[in-house]
Amino acid sequence: MTFADLPHDLELEILSREFQPHLQKNCKLLANDGILYLEIQDSSTRTCVKQQRIQIKADL
Repeated sequence: MTFADLPHDLELEILSREFQPHLQKNCKLLANDGILYLEIQDSSTRTCVKQQRIQIKADL
């Protein structure tokens, strides 16, 4: 089994965990319904300030 054989949601979940340590503390990567989102939180209230959809293109 290779990375490409994984279900798309699981693939994105792995990507989000892989990149999380490289983000600022107030940012989170979330995988939901085959879409990767970058969520930016207000550090004092812990509420979502902005959610940005991330599109990933891969050359296979």
